[in-house]
Amino acid sequence: MTVLCLLRKEEVKATPEERVRQAFITYLIQEKGVPKRAIAIEFTLADLPHLKNEPVPVDRRIDLLVFSPQQEPLLLIECKAAKLQPINESQLFGYNTFVKAPYLALVGDQEIRFFGHEKFLTYEEMIVGLDFLGDVSSRFLGGLNPFHGD
Repeated sequence: MTVLCLLRKEEVKATPEERVRQAFITYLIQEKGVPKRAIAIEFTLADLPHLKNEPVPVDRRIDLLVFSPQQEPLLLIECKAAKLQPINESQLFGYNTFVKAPYLALVGDQEIRFFGHEKFLTYEEMIVGLDFLGDVSSRFLGGLNPFHGD
């Protein structure tokens, strides 16, 4: 069984984690107005432009990363098919020591946890963060994801 990836524009294996990832991608694009071109999907830390010449773990893969209009990491997203655990938060924060995104999201099939500067956000803070993300997305001019050359 496969699912159409909105970012890759191709069918991918519909694993439970991939379904979570695709659902959140749909949310970002349709609900928050984030342009597809601002979202990078499944890449290694070493692929990030600001980490090209830095020593980084070669086996670490980022699920999703939303870039700001200045091509800087804005929202780091880790997707999990299973119930979210504290170790998942540790993984997300560990990735962010390299990525340095101001917003983070841990997305499971039953819940989403938002963080800002490595602290759990209250519901009100989360809404402000999502509104900020929507505001930022409205200022995108296209072609702002360093992973897209078009």
